[in-house]
Amino acid sequence: MCLSNFGKLCALLFSACLVLGGTSFAGHLGDTVLQIASICLMAVILARPAASLPQEGPRPSRMPFAIMLLMAAVPLSQLIPLPPEWLAGIPNFKIVREAHSTAGFTQVWLPLSVSPHATWISLLSLLPLFAIFWSTLHLANRDRRAISLILLAAGVLSAFLGLLQLAQGPHSPLRFFAVTNTTEA
Repeated sequence: MCLSNFGKLCALLFSACLVLGGTSFAGHLGDTVLQIASICLMAVILARPAASLPQEGPRPSRMPFAIMLLMAAVPLSQLIPLPPEWLAGIPNFKIVREAHSTAGFTQVWLPLSVSPHATWISLLSLLPLFAIFWSTLHLANRDRRAISLILLAAGVLSAFLGLLQLAQGPHSPLRFFAVTNTTEA
């Protein structure tokens, strides 16, 4: 399996996502590493000259980028502060308004998000998804095939590991994390 240099970068990020990604703890170090690596990969994509792009197959359409923008627009739109008059129709907003008036605030502009910090984290969690998706659009067919094989190998390895975890029971040494589902793979 001979990957191009760009293909190696994509495969490295993809493999890192398989190993480090998927945590349920917000702001986990693995998530941060993946997000920074994703930004770096997207910067490499932007810096690549058009002549280095694969010439085979049809050129990517603008639709995938529109979908990526719409996905990012959902959490971004929830972070925009709105005037109190607009928020008055939201159920239970009366409680929030009373809490603010008790604290001495009269006209507070608030975002729709109940937890803006968590909304920012959810927006940042899209970075690896966008980087891998965007980079695969710029890969040659042989590089895409190689990354598909990495995905298949990871799936087989994961299923095998899950079967071993179940076979060894809830205290299996193959359960790598302290917080885990002891009855599931």
